[in-house]
Amino acid sequence: MSELDVVRKVLAAHAGLSGSVDALSLDDLPGGPNTGATVLGQRVGKVGSSNIEKAEVQQWLTLSANVNDALLLDLNTHLARQTFLVGEDWTVADLVCIARLHDTVKKWDNRARSQYCHITRWFDHAQHISGNTLPIVEIDPSARDTSVTPVIRAGAPKEAVPANTTRGHPGTPADTPTSKQPQKQGKQAVPDKANAAADKKAAKAAKAAEASAAASAAISPARVSFKVGVISKCELHPDADSLYVSTVDLGEPAPRTVVSGLVKYIPLAEMQGRRIVAVCNLKPAAMRGVKSSAMVLAASPADLAEGQTKEYLELVQPPEGSKPGDVLTFEGYADTQPDEQLNPKKKVFEAVQPNFTTSQDLQVIYKDGGGKLVDGKGQACTVKSLVGASIR
Repeated sequence: MSELDVVRKVLAAHAGLSGSVDALSLDDLPGGPNTGATVLGQRVGKVGSSNIEKAEVQQWLTLSANVNDALLLDLNTHLARQTFLVGEDWTVADLVCIARLHDTVKKWDNRARSQYCHITRWFDHAQHISGNTLPIVEIDPSARDTSVTPVIRAGAPKEAVPANTTRGHPGTPADTPTSKQPQKQGKQAVPDKANAAADKKAAKAAKAAEASAAASAAISPARVSFKVGVISKCELHPDADSLYVSTVDLGEPAPRTVVSGLVKYIPLAEMQGRRIVAVCNLKPAAMRGVKSSAMVLAASPADLAEGQTKEYLELVQPPEGSKPGDVLTFEGYADTQPDEQLNPKKKVFEAVQPNFTTSQDLQVIYKDGGGKLVDGKGQACTVKSLVGASIR
């Protein structure tokens, strides 16, 4: 049974929803299963209750397309503090993910289910949502092996790894620090002093190592996510004459809205269908009432040449033949994954951006080491005419 079959049948099973869902043939749905699930979910309000939740739903739809060890690690870590994937109620992300994980969870032995205890709990809870027609995977909570350490991503926040996590029933949320009752005072509540001292020393060393790694990572352009995009529609901002509002295809299930201050640089007609390079993991920001979810990368003169003015700017051009969603990285930094979202308080982008420039042959490079901004084939991003440009 396909993901979309599961989504439609569950949505249709809920009171008042069947007419709006069953009336739509699966053959009429646009795009792939992620887009189709989103369209169905939008009809009944099961794609998240806020813009942030809607973005998180799209994230899990995308990540779950490939069931592998990395996904299981991320999912088990995330679900240590969640009943459902997003928010306080189930969404189409939960339905699509249980469909994609069904065969995997079914094959797990008791040890695997104990290692991925949070996925197991969530899966057992989600598979019993009314209307689900997938074969039920029998899960016995009493068979949980509490001696098996759950698989959790290194460096996960403490609240993501509850101390009492091994005691949680698969059909209930994991215990978290906010849900635990204070321990009673007494002999049993007093930790072993030697163990406590060892734990404290290990925690201090781990914290120092993390701080060192964080300091090193802070100046790396690998933390910035660059992707190829195509502007499918561009129009003037309704409340700002200097801003464009663009709909950008980044190879994701849904396009992103991007606000850019390019009106005085690029004519509106030239923005339509334009291929661009986008910075995709900046924190979304409202610009005159419209939320922008990415940034268009452009080049401006570092020093004004003859005939140039401060109003001169060129958009960075993606490699020839690249497609929306293609990942771009600076050479020498491709081994590190970018942050899911850059923390604006850490000023990561502001730290590395001054090193973005262009070479004599008009390729976008990183000054510290000179690596080019390239796609998976090694083809470089370029600009039209600016040498030694400032890129942002």
